[in-house]
Amino acid sequence: MLSSRIRLLFVLTVVAGTALRLWLAHRQRHHVLAHGTCVPDTFDKQVSLAEHQRATYYTAAKARVEQVETVWNTAWILLATVGGGLNLLDRWWRATGIADPARGVLFLLSLAALTALISVPFDLYRMFVLETR
Repeated sequence: MLSSRIRLLFVLTVVAGTALRLWLAHRQRHHVLAHGTCVPDTFDKQVSLAEHQRATYYTAAKARVEQVETVWNTAWILLATVGGGLNLLDRWWRATGIADPARGVLFLLSLAALTALISVPFDLYRMFVLETR
C-alpha cells in the first residue's frame, strides 16, 4: 500500500514538473514571438530588424524543440523507473554472471549511455537543422 502511494506521488511529481517546464517554455516562446516584430529601443542602433527577427524565430524554434525533448525525457524517466526499465537492465546485467562491484559499474555506465543515446536525435536536429536555418 505504501509502495503504491509513493509510486503515485513520484509520478505526480514528475508530471507536475514537466507540466511546469512546458508551461514556462510556452510562455517564453509566445513572449518572444509577440515582441519579435520590432527591435527594442536599447538595441536599435546595434541590431537590424532582420537580425532581430531571425533571432526571434531561432529562439522560438529552439524552445519548441526543447518542449518536445522535455516530453521525451519525461517518458524516458517514467519508463526507466515506474515502467521497470531499471529493473530490466539490472536483471540483464545479473544474467551475465559478472560479479559486484564490476556489475554495478557496468549497470551505471549502460544507464548513462542509454540516457545519452535518447538525446542524440534532439542534438542532431539542433545542430544540423536549427543552426543551418
